[in-house]
Amino acid sequence: MPSFSVSLVQLPVPRAAALSPSGNVPLAIACLQTAVAVHGVPDVTTHLLPATLVDGAGDHALAEAVIDQKPDVLGLSLYLWNIERSLHLARAVKERSPSITVVVGGPEVSADNPLVKGATEIDYAIAGEGEVAFATLLRALGDGREAAAIPGVAAKTGHGLGEFAPPGADVPFDRYPSPYLSGALSVSPGRSCHLESTRGCKARCSFCFYPRRSRRLRVVSVDDTLRTLARLRQAGATDVAFLDPTFNQRPDFEALLDGLAEINHDHALTLFAEIRAEGMTPRHAKKLARAGFARLELGLQSVSAATRRLSRCGGDPDRIAAVANELQDAGITAVVDLIVGLPGDHAADIERGTEFLRAHGLAADAQVFLLAVLPGTTLRTDAARLGLEFDPRPPYRVRRTATLTADELERAWGDAETRLGRPLDEALRPYLADTPAYDHGIDRFEVDLDRGTEDLTPLDRAGSAHQAIVVTGTDLWRDRARFDQIRARRQAFDPFAVVDLVLSPKRPFPLDLLDVLDGVAGRWSMNGYAAHRQGPGGANGQCRVVVQLGRDLGFDDDWLQALGERLPVYLDQSAARAAENASRLGRDLPAARIVDRALAADDPAWRTLATTADPEAVTFAALTLERRFTAEALSYAEPERRRRLAPRNETG
Repeated sequence: MPSFSVSLVQLPVPRAAALSPSGNVPLAIACLQTAVAVHGVPDVTTHLLPATLVDGAGDHALAEAVIDQKPDVLGLSLYLWNIERSLHLARAVKERSPSITVVVGGPEVSADNPLVKGATEIDYAIAGEGEVAFATLLRALGDGREAAAIPGVAAKTGHGLGEFAPPGADVPFDRYPSPYLSGALSVSPGRSCHLESTRGCKARCSFCFYPRRSRRLRVVSVDDTLRTLARLRQAGATDVAFLDPTFNQRPDFEALLDGLAEINHDHALTLFAEIRAEGMTPRHAKKLARAGFARLELGLQSVSAATRRLSRCGGDPDRIAAVANELQDAGITAVVDLIVGLPGDHAADIERGTEFLRAHGLAADAQVFLLAVLPGTTLRTDAARLGLEFDPRPPYRVRRTATLTADELERAWGDAETRLGRPLDEALRPYLADTPAYDHGIDRFEVDLDRGTEDLTPLDRAGSAHQAIVVTGTDLWRDRARFDQIRARRQAFDPFAVVDLVLSPKRPFPLDLLDVLDGVAGRWSMNGYAAHRQGPGGANGQCRVVVQLGRDLGFDDDWLQALGERLPVYLDQSAARAAENASRLGRDLPAARIVDRALAADDPAWRTLATTADPEAVTFAALTLERRFTAEALSYAEPERRRRLAPRNETG
């Protein structure tokens, strides 16, 4: 068997803010790397691309990095937040190096996903758990044997993928050491560690693919789980998330909690997991607190008994609320999930759900999602029968149901925000610092339309995963056709990058320009997950148009007010001036871009902005201050940003 190399890549969630942590822990591909070693596949070298590259580089730079490594096999882990970009990466690599074999796996790989089935850039796809199938596939490729009959594998045909071979037996989960023990994953400062102690789920929720993959519970022994936790603690980890479908379903649940409490006696590790209310007692809540769990997630989903039966998620709302309150009494934050758009739910049911959260003191930390009709789920199979219409592209958001029109869904979403007293979408914070934030690719491009077409040349370079394109000029309306030229040049390099299109006019422009830019932003929406991550009626999350105005340009107040009603407006100013009107920033006054180059932590203006202003209405020209402010005022640190960006079965 000739030697060959394998590059493994898991692309991150597109960031809502350039400096927010990626949350990208490549546990799945690290498990594959470990499995290749356990199975003793000869003469194969596997490696993960560096995290800083994977998380920070734009599309062009990432493809170049893969090609430079000259792998024989490129393995991609597909999730709803990265599938389209991952397939673009595969195409870009194949165009330059057609001999590279592309293998994909992950939650998005299923027979009912046309994005995967029709992808001609994929050579092999693995559905379900991949440890055995991937090692077997690599051995077959190395020996030159037929691979299409491997359980769970589909091979390339002339028009995409062929049929998947029937799945094999459940992976013997406890046979494989944790990637943190095998050396496939290391502890990184400021980044969460992800851990599996069980696989399989006894629940039957129709919106989740776990029941389709395996309902047989398999556990890592208490001793092995504690050994991994001890290693993580020794290596300097501070935050550990258990990715078990239901953490408290294992039969030795209490024994594990007792062991965790002993190892984590000083709570040096902050722990997170998802649980079900069934079987939980006040004693369990206290033991979870002693073990170091700071946050636990429970699925309410709907307060309607009929909806819960239709979705097969079971449970009793009152019992869920009681357990959540027991957790809170023990000092643990209870994060309760509510889904908008489940089949059977009416607007009144969603309203009752938010009122239920408020009545039980659970609203502040509740997570509310718009239903995603995921590939591989019973809900996807039954969508037509249930009257569900949904986006064909990620994140597969429901558009209408048999009981909710599109307008009713949008109103229900807005009503939930009003009742909970906060936005349900993650804020789209623009990158307005004037210095680079990433090591891989340019993240700030500047275009002066007054200089003519020659000023577009700097756009023809590789950029980062999150970019700001600052466009200035005397008459942006006159030059409005140039914005599509800007889009085309950037898309040639990084079509899936998140882009802050920053208008920095020298004179006021007609607000009709914003309608033109809506069209430009729509044509920039290559990345379905990033573009449509917001709730119904939300902003385009891939191309976000904002206005940055220089200080002392004397723009008319009426124009500023009208502009601010359409999109975010940031006015350059000193910290002292912004602090004078801190509570009004982003409300009846433009938001602030602070131009000071340095501010002490005890500076009165800094303290006022950090504690009084809406933090999303304050940005900084100096990168060091932007980093500090987002860390202090917005908690841009991994353990604090546990807010889920995808349905429960697409995390990990």
